[in-house]
Amino acid sequence: MADPDTVLEYNAVIGARGRESRWSESLVLLELLVQRGLVATMVSRSAGLGACAKAQRWQNSMELLQGLVRAETLRPNAIPFNAVISGCGKSGEWKLSHQTLEILRCSGILPTLLSFGAALTAI
Repeated sequence: MADPDTVLEYNAVIGARGRESRWSESLVLLELLVQRGLVATMVSRSAGLGACAKAQRWQNSMELLQGLVRAETLRPNAIPFNAVISGCGKSGEWKLSHQTLEILRCSGILPTLLSFGAALTAI
C-alpha cells in the first residue's frame, strides 16, 4: 500500500499495524500523520494507543493517553482508557491499571463494563 493521504487512511493503517502487533510502526504513522499537517482524531490516537497496549507497551500507551487527555480539541471516552487499563494489567502493572481506572472516573467519563473487567483481570 502506498503512503496514506487522508486521516481515514492513516487510521486504517495504524489500526491494522496494531492488530499485527507492529506497535512501533503504528506510532511512526501517528507521528507522520501530524507531520504532514493532518489532524489526529480520537480514532487515530486510540488506534496507536491500542497498538501499544496490545503489545504490552504500557509506558507508550500511558504517554499517548496523557496526550489525549491534554488535547483541547478532543474529549476522550472510555475506550482509550480501557486499552491502557488492559495493557497495564497484561504487563503486570495492576496498580497502574487501577490508577488509570480512578483517573477515568475522576475525569467525569463513565467507566464501562470493560473498564471494570480489565481492572479486575489485572489483579
